[in-house]
Amino acid sequence: MIQSRYLIAAAGFVIIELLLNAYGPGIPSAAAQATVEQVQTILREANALKDQGRWAETITALDRAIGLDPNSALAYIDRSVAHRALGQWDRALADAEKAVELAPGSAKAYSNRGTTFRRRGDLDRALRDADRAIELDPNDPFGWDHRAATYTSLGAYDRAVSDATKALELDPRMAFAYETRAGALNELGQPERGLADASKAIELEPRYVAAYVHRATANRMLRRFEDALADANKAMQLEPRYPFSYLERARIHVGLGRFENALADADKAIQLEPRLAYSYTVRARIHVDMGRFKNVIADSSKAIELDPKMSDAYSVRAAAYVDLGQNDKGIADATKALELDPKLAQAFSVRARAYSRLGQLERAVADATRAIELDSPMSAAYDTRGVAYLQLREYEKAVRDFTRVMELDPSHGRAILYRGAAYLGLYREREAEADFQTAVSRGMNPALVEGVKGEIKRMRPAK
Repeated sequence: MIQSRYLIAAAGFVIIELLLNAYGPGIPSAAAQATVEQVQTILREANALKDQGRWAETITALDRAIGLDPNSALAYIDRSVAHRALGQWDRALADAEKAVELAPGSAKAYSNRGTTFRRRGDLDRALRDADRAIELDPNDPFGWDHRAATYTSLGAYDRAVSDATKALELDPRMAFAYETRAGALNELGQPERGLADASKAIELEPRYVAAYVHRATANRMLRRFEDALADANKAMQLEPRYPFSYLERARIHVGLGRFENALADADKAIQLEPRLAYSYTVRARIHVDMGRFKNVIADSSKAIELDPKMSDAYSVRAAAYVDLGQNDKGIADATKALELDPKLAQAFSVRARAYSRLGQLERAVADATRAIELDSPMSAAYDTRGVAYLQLREYEKAVRDFTRVMELDPSHGRAILYRGAAYLGLYREREAEADFQTAVSRGMNPALVEGVKGEIKRMRPAK
């Protein structure tokens, strides 16, 4: 089954490229040619085993190939892929390094090593290898696709889309590039386009695990949860050891309110690949929804330990600190997240909430406004800014923000209460009373409502 970009048959042009690197430009002897033919036969067997997900047997076959020809860079590339699939990262990197040593002019060797670096979280070296692969062979679509995947990991989604599109110009039937572009488009908030690209990848390669995961993500974003669940389950059926399938299904379970199921899937992903930082951020977010803020801090801290440049992990931990009343720590983490990613709307929103709780209302308004500029449907940022405006007695602005919160999230608990408070501050008594009654009908404590009324009447300017 297809999981990696380098589970490819030993095509003729690849064999020629690697033969030249291994033997030089001269004509191989008859014995050497016989060895090459044996190695090619074993490589074909190994690729058949890889297509079935039989990784241990794949490695055994490739051991034989390397035993026959220790200079076969392609055998090292394929064995590196198999080791990656089994999470054997040190062995995967050792084989990838050996392939580059044997075939320093091979774009494929650099692309494969770069993929190993990327999967280990070493994105700087992954990008250097991708650049080198493209430099060596700008007409090889795999190089462009590998760099696109690396840009996705770096959060440079526009660049990822551009490079994946270049790969597709070179090879319009390249399933890998459709899958890469699908992931970047999802991250850019374009799930309809992501869905189309993932579906195209599956059409071209019906057993492409990562494409099913990206299609599941697009369906989840479009709130088509049953379709998303079907795709995640299909990915697991094809490759039970692929952690991203479990992580996506965890997020689907969250959307369906099945938090214990979500937690079980995140735990499984971590079991499969304990050094994947993203797994810990997913589990941290599940703990957020379950109100387990100390667990949030533990998981996001682990993610940061594994990947100190993971801005999302700092942002998630910042939110947990704020929820625990540790606002200064929340501000520090949100600020660090924004140093790493100046366009991370969630970090601005969290820092705004911390500033609001510390009474630094102008700063809260500024950060919430920036969050809204970056992510206009973010109801939490409107809510935070509305609370700040309410305290600043800017009641008209507060009414607008709480109205927007209710448009974005009709189930939001306090927005109707606070809009009533803003109406009361404006002496629009009838509208205020209607909101207060609605708040009580939705389960708000009547004593709390009366307390808010009294506070606003005390704060509002005299007529």
